[in-house]
Amino acid sequence: APRPLVWTFLALIFAAAGWAGPKNVRSPAIWLFVLSVLALYAGVRAYAPAKDSLRARAGEEAGTAILQGWIAELPAERVWQGGKKALETEMVVDSIQGEQGWERCPGRVLLRVDPAPEVWPQVGDRIRAAGYLRLPEPPKNPGEFPRRTYLRSRGIDHQFRVRAEELQILGPQPGAWLERLAGRLRGHMIRATSAGLEDDPEAAGLIAAMLFGYRDGVGEDLRESFRKTGTLHLFAVSGQNLAVVAGLLLWILALTGAVRWRWAWLTLPAVFLFCLATGMEASAQRAFVMISVLYLGWIFGRPVDPANWLGLALLALLLWDPVQVLDPGFQLSFLVVAGLMVFSGRWQERLIAMGRPDPWIPRRLVGSARLWVFRFWVLVATLVAASAAAWVGSLVPGMLLFHQVVPVALLANLVAGPVAGVVTVLAAASSVAGAVSLGAATAINLANAKLVHLLAMVLGWMASWPGGQFAVPDPRAWTERGAWIKVVALEDSAPTLLSGEGGKWLIDAGSRRSWAYTMRPFLHWHGINSLRGVVLTAGVSDRMGAAVEMARALPVGWWAETGTAVRSPALKAWRAELQLQEKGRQFWREGTETALGPDWRVRVLWPPAEGGVGRSEEDGMVLRLDCGKARLLWAGSIPAGVERRLVQTFGPDLESGVLVQIPSKDGGSNLTPEWLSAVRPGILVRASRSWEEDTSLSVDFAAQAESLGLRLVKLERVGCVRLCPDGESGRWRTQAWRAGEKDAVP
Repeated sequence: APRPLVWTFLALIFAAAGWAGPKNVRSPAIWLFVLSVLALYAGVRAYAPAKDSLRARAGEEAGTAILQGWIAELPAERVWQGGKKALETEMVVDSIQGEQGWERCPGRVLLRVDPAPEVWPQVGDRIRAAGYLRLPEPPKNPGEFPRRTYLRSRGIDHQFRVRAEELQILGPQPGAWLERLAGRLRGHMIRATSAGLEDDPEAAGLIAAMLFGYRDGVGEDLRESFRKTGTLHLFAVSGQNLAVVAGLLLWILALTGAVRWRWAWLTLPAVFLFCLATGMEASAQRAFVMISVLYLGWIFGRPVDPANWLGLALLALLLWDPVQVLDPGFQLSFLVVAGLMVFSGRWQERLIAMGRPDPWIPRRLVGSARLWVFRFWVLVATLVAASAAAWVGSLVPGMLLFHQVVPVALLANLVAGPVAGVVTVLAAASSVAGAVSLGAATAINLANAKLVHLLAMVLGWMASWPGGQFAVPDPRAWTERGAWIKVVALEDSAPTLLSGEGGKWLIDAGSRRSWAYTMRPFLHWHGINSLRGVVLTAGVSDRMGAAVEMARALPVGWWAETGTAVRSPALKAWRAELQLQEKGRQFWREGTETALGPDWRVRVLWPPAEGGVGRSEEDGMVLRLDCGKARLLWAGSIPAGVERRLVQTFGPDLESGVLVQIPSKDGGSNLTPEWLSAVRPGILVRASRSWEEDTSLSVDFAAQAESLGLRLVKLERVGCVRLCPDGESGRWRTQAWRAGEKDAVP
């Protein structure tokens, strides 16, 4: 189980407080005791599966497998760099091909068919597939999203990659009629809410995301605006979505003359069907259970105490699926609701009191205009109190889980919350109307499109406000003192963060795709809200594609590049962005030498000052970093020819304790014997090339590495590497993020 001793210790403390503590402490202590016990149980469930399950049989090892099962989630298309398309969905596995034939093996996998097949399987279809089964990778870098933990909280054991020709559709799965119904309903909702918006995919994607959490149609730029304003929660099926749907159904029920407190339970199946149509993700499950508990209180005529309501919903969810306690979304949603319950009511009362008419004036003497102003003020006070309470509830988990605080979310949610409610109502109406008249659905969608475009424009404007969000360092980052270097584990690049007295500097920004998933979370984890300088060593998108996003998101003191001829669209876009911001840039070539604070000094060894070196835009710079007697050589992806030229030019000056080098861009070899003999590194930090074998790591390389006493550190295997120099002895101490290994190398 994850941290069993910690949870056991907490459970004992809370049990003692609940038994012998002060009266005002006992109830919270009992709930925390229950939560600790269920967290311990969740760990047992997650890490001690049944013997015949897929998780137990496959274990931690990757390998080929032939599986049978059925499709449990609406398939979605994924488009990778270069326009490559794949199909992704969830598969419920029931059997595996073994030595004795088909054997029972229950489990759930994330199925990826690459390339996407011509005929897609649908929800409820039974399939047979042969492919490569492996566990989702744990985070390689600080701040990265814990995908393995997230998938396990959803009950997904492994990732299963299959080629299109290895996928066979066997027919409908017996007994999966409810899932097929939900899939068809979800498909209908997607078609209905996008009718008439074929030329406006942005609006169609936003409507689908706000109605039932279908985010595939939302572009990365739009997601960034919502993330920066703290409104990304609108893209999940939450209590707000279900409250809108349930409110509509209760209103329709009221039109019939029924007493809603007595007959509200009749709407529960419709609410459940809506949740099922959204895919019944964890957020939808939480919202449905909380709505159900509320309805139960009405049915039995019991007063619904907010604390009891939240506690019972929490207990029911954890008994149903205790693994959810590992999900950050689960933790965040309940803390937000707790914040609403604790703070919203009292803050609302205080705000309403500020705008209430003088109580000593008889009501009949208060003018109608004043009463209308007061009613409007009550609405504003309610929204402000709710937004502030939810923000306070999300403050601590936001800092600990996402390493950021978003002050602009206070105002953004005041705008986005009501608008999202209207969008949900119109989208639900469009889904119902689409079953009868496509023209009516189109008319509703066109009106809804205007609304979501207005919302996107307002949130995009708020996202640009200075100070709208700022990063908060992880507690583990507080202990990182003195000078150090961190090399980020990415394919095709090795962004490197330098820290020392006077600030932080970055070498390379990484690819554009890495910005959202790796580089921005990495910077937030360290609490970085500005950089003293950024060096873009090469003009290729894999190594500097995120520079535009970085320039927009962070204040950067200065930018440096080689100034070579522009062929790269990514480099052109970055230069255009700097021109728009009226920022200059430095040009670094051989002979450039500068201090990065009092700890670091950098010297450029490549490209030559005279220019005209052909591939320099792809190969990039070679930098020598000195911290006292400790030295690191950052060599980019230079090929063997450049290595030989540098050996001829600099000779013994190349000797360094650490060498950071990427495989050559054209797939050729580098790390030549004469290069390694000149540099004589104790540590070689090596990035990986996507989908290509590193031909430089040959048998000859291994023999020379052994003779030199060189230790190879593969970022693909160990994750981000922290390098700490000792300026007096020239030694380097290393620590790998994933493996946690430490070593000192001269």
